Amino acid sequence: FSSFVRQLNFYGFRKIKNDPIRLRGDDGPDSKYWRFRHEYFLKGRPDLLSEIRKANHSQGADQEEVNALKDEVSQLKQQLGSMQANMERVTEMMQKNESGAIKESSPQHRDAAG
Repeated sequence: FSSFVRQLNFYGFRKIKNDPIRLRGDDGPDSKYWRFRHEYFLKGRPDLLSEIRKANHSQGADQEEVNALKDEVSQLKQQLGSMQANMERVTEMMQKNESGAIKESSPQHRDAAG
């Protein structure tokens, strides 16, 4: 039985939690049964069965997805670095403007200008 369960997992079937496969001849109150599901194993949809493959067949696609995500993370890090640099420049400009405005509004600066 455990070998069968391993094969189900190997093909992408997953146990549905908290729902114990009924063992033949065991209909008592303590009978246990497990249910498994797979997104491509659907009643009335034999066309989807060809999508059920061993895990090693999908590893190439999974690796492509991992690589694509790594590239995206790298691009996002670059964008973040650029945005941080821009924010620092804007902050500096605002601080310079604020300090310039303070100098212009100070009484000493007005007396000298007037």
